[in-house]
Amino acid sequence: FQIKILEYLADVKLKLDRLETKVYLLRSSTEAHAAIDDSGFENFPFNDW
Repeated sequence: FQIKILEYLADVKLKLDRLETKVYLLRSSTEAHAAIDDSGFENFPFNDW
């Protein structure tokens, strides 16, 4: 059970790191959005809000 929790938290951290990079790139360049890979972000639970 502990391994499952650690795997989940590692996955969350990875997605947050990707999101942080995406936000940084969008702030630093208006053309950066074309180079950003959105794969995986559609699976966030808050995207349904």
